[in-house]
Amino acid sequence: TNNLGLRGPDTDLEKSEDSYRILMLGDSFTAGNAVEDDQTFSALLEASLRSRDVRVHGKTVEIINGGVDSYAPILTYLQLSTDLWRLSPDMVVLNLDQGDLHQESAYRGGATYGPEGEPVAVDGRPRGWSAAKEWMERNLYVTRLVVLYVESRLGGIGVLGPQPAIASAVSLKGYALLAHTLSEDTADRSEQWRDLFDSLLRIRRFCDDRAIVFLMTVYPWGHQVGEREWNPGRRMYVPEGATVSDRSLRQIERFAQENGIELLNVFPAFRAYDGAALLYHDRDFHWTAAGHALMAQQLEAYLLARGDTDEW
Repeated sequence: TNNLGLRGPDTDLEKSEDSYRILMLGDSFTAGNAVEDDQTFSALLEASLRSRDVRVHGKTVEIINGGVDSYAPILTYLQLSTDLWRLSPDMVVLNLDQGDLHQESAYRGGATYGPEGEPVAVDGRPRGWSAAKEWMERNLYVTRLVVLYVESRLGGIGVLGPQPAIASAVSLKGYALLAHTLSEDTADRSEQWRDLFDSLLRIRRFCDDRAIVFLMTVYPWGHQVGEREWNPGRRMYVPEGATVSDRSLRQIERFAQENGIELLNVFPAFRAYDGAALLYHDRDFHWTAAGHALMAQQLEAYLLARGDTDEW
C-alpha cells in the first residue's frame, strides 16, 4: 500500500491544479488481487490515457485505486464520505461486484445508523462465542482443526456456535456469495437489493452534492463468462450442473436506468473475448493480467465515447 493506505504509488492528498482525478472504488477486483501493481486496470487505464495525451479540461488524467478487499457499497460509502473525499476527485467510478449483494447484508448487520437512517460506522468485531471462536481460529491451529472436524461430523460449520456474520461473508466464501447469479436460486432477495441500492444511491448523492461525476460499472465472475474461465476454482462456489442467470444483471440495469445512474456493463465484452490468455485465474476467482487489461480497455473506450473529453 502507498502513503494513503491504498494500492499504487504514493499520492499527494492535495490535488494539483493540472490534474483531473478519477477515484476507483470497489473490492478486491478493483484493488487488483493476484496481479502486480502496474497490472491493475486503474494503472493500465492511467498509463494508456497519458500515453495518448488525453486531457480533461486541459488537465492530465490521474487515477487513484481505492479498492479494498471484500468491500461492499456500505463500506465504500463510509470510505468515501469519511476519508477519500479529501482527495477531491473529479470523477468517482464504483465497480460493483457480484458478491456485493450478499456481503452488503452482512455488513449492515454490524452497522450503526444516524438520526436520519444514514450509516455512520460498521463494527465487524465478533462478540461472545463468535469472538472466542475467531481468536481460536487465528491462534490455535490444532484446536481449530478439532473444532472443524467435530462440526463436520455433527452437520457442518457453525454447529458449535454461529460464525460471525461479517467474518462468514468475507472469509468463508462459498455458494451463498454467488447464489443469486444462478437460475436455481429461488430466495426472496428483495431486502438485499433494497439495502444494496440504498448504499449506491447514497454514494451517488454524495457525489452529486459535490459536483463529482459518478459512474458505476458492473462486471462478471468467471462462471458468468464461460466454461474455460475460473476452472476448477468455481467448484467451491457453483454446484455442478447449475446454470447462470442474468436476472441480477437486469435488476442492476433497471435500477441504474430508473435512477439516472451512468452504468458501464462489461459483461458483453468479457463474454465475447476470444484471446489466448485466460481472463480469470484457474483457482483464484480474480482477474489475471489479461482480465485487468480488458477492463481497462472497456473503461477507456467508454470514457472517450462520452464525447469531447473537455465535457467530462
